[in-house]
This record gives sequence, structure tokens and C-alpha cells, in this order.
Amino acid sequence: MVIFSRGATQNIGSPYGLTQRECCELTRVALTKHQSFVSEILAKAIRFLKEQSPNVELIVSYADVEQKHHGGIYQATNWIYEGKRMTDENY
Repeated sequence: MVIFSRGATQNIGSPYGLTQRECCELTRVALTKHQSFVSEILAKAIRFLKEQSPNVELIVSYADVEQKHHGGIYQATNWIYEGKRMTDENY
């Protein structure tokens, strides 16, 4: 399952000069048994998203380091790394 959403905040695209209609979040990649590489499944999902939502110009996603995620999916598919994001408890 690959899920895209509007994101946790309505301002998700504002750092890039985009509106919420032009930006979305890759919210979940949850795959157990699969025969294709995760990167291939993700590429197909992004192509489908582009067909269904042609206004979307940017997809953002976050790797949850507390869950021991390191962003390997994003590295394998050449996403642009923007750095670590502060959580509410870090403010």
C-alpha cells in the first residue's frame, strides 16, 4: 500500500512557494510480501498520482528516525534530502 495525502499541515508546500493543491505528502509505504522492488512500486504510484492529480508539483515525505527509519526508500529513488525537521517536542 502506498498512500499520498495533503499532509499534516496546510502549509506543507509553502517553503517551496507552492499551495496545498500543488504539494502532497507520501504518507505511508506499507508493503509486506511483494515481488517487485519497493522503488519500482513507488515509481508506479507516483506515475498514477501524476495522472490523477496533474496540479501536484512536489511530493514530500519524512523518515521517522524514532522508528529506526533512515530514508532508504527515498535514497534509492533519488529524492532530494532537505535535512532533519524539528518536531514539536524539540521547540
